[in-house]
Amino acid sequence: MGDGYDLPDTHDGGVRIMHVVPSLEPGGGSGLVLSLIAALRFRIQFSIFVIDAVAKPSGVALARVQQLQQWHVPLLNRFGGHAADFGGAPMRLRRSIQLTRPHLVHLHLEHAELTFALASLFPGTRPAPVHLRTVYRTTPWKGCRILGRWVAARLAGGDAVAVSSAAARADYGLGARQKRDRAEVIPYGVEPSRVARLAGPRSPFRILFAGGMDQRAGADLLPAIFEKAQSRSGRKDVEVTLCGRGPLERRLREQLRLEVREWRFFFVRSIPHLVDRLSQYDAVLMPSRSEGLSLLPIQVLLARVPLIAARAPGLEDVVTSDYRLTAAIDDVDALADCLVTVLGQDLTFVGSALRARVARRFDITTMARSYEARYRTLAARRKGGQG
Repeated sequence: MGDGYDLPDTHDGGVRIMHVVPSLEPGGGSGLVLSLIAALRFRIQFSIFVIDAVAKPSGVALARVQQLQQWHVPLLNRFGGHAADFGGAPMRLRRSIQLTRPHLVHLHLEHAELTFALASLFPGTRPAPVHLRTVYRTTPWKGCRILGRWVAARLAGGDAVAVSSAAARADYGLGARQKRDRAEVIPYGVEPSRVARLAGPRSPFRILFAGGMDQRAGADLLPAIFEKAQSRSGRKDVEVTLCGRGPLERRLREQLRLEVREWRFFFVRSIPHLVDRLSQYDAVLMPSRSEGLSLLPIQVLLARVPLIAARAPGLEDVVTSDYRLTAAIDDVDALADCLVTVLGQDLTFVGSALRARVARRFDITTMARSYEARYRTLAARRKGGQG
């Protein structure tokens, strides 16, 4: 394939998959989508429907658009409509399905599930008789579980997989009226960074936080964590990059300026091709509360960069209990101590055994084969039903 995946090129032109994602921004499910397309594009026909508009797409989103164009993957509703346009997005999705006639619609995150469910309300047949959901979150439909149960009932009969065991449990416990099977866990497939961090002290010491500027990602804990770590470590040669956006950004800028004066902070909206830049950092901090499992902690460990993280649901699929740099959710003191440990010692926290275990579990070829088998089984069901 030219991508390093152990899959033969046997595109039969017979299976058409449409991915539905909230956006092409980080955290919108499109990272997994691009990994699947990279691995399977010579074997399966793909298209992507984007739900939400982004007035100023980030560098990551623009890079993803460019990559999809190079692969000749149709990008439907390119930068979406308006986020609150509940009538328009489902209608556009239904129209796109009618035009492209996919054998399977693959839904990513709750917003995609809701849009697809609303599209099924329009007169005529359902937009597609077969759909697959990938469950990411460990707190699905937080704050609107009634709506979540309606969507689950509307999508009853579809298939589902989850990126972590915690996400599968949460999805199963949603409590829809119709009985639903527990989603099978298909772990992320991650291609290791081409550049791993080399051992040895570095100055300045560079820390990365790459998540939403919101409470779910634990962004509100950052000033206290950094203030305690600065005081306890005594190090002044520290640079922190905060990547992302969200409602807490303005407050974070002010708090960090006033409370952590010895360290330098840089706010960036996105970091294109982050996986290949991870070796530039000496630690990655993830104080997440309930985001579920993302690609980042896997990529960080494969790049041999120390990961300091709260033990949010989903993380247990990546690191074992003996990994030294995790703490309980909201435990600011323990997270600060983990950071101090890394600041004060140049140890190989990501040893060969841990890296090898993570690489085996999150092997990209294994993920691609699992999804392809699911795609072909479900597509055959549609073909059998419609001829």
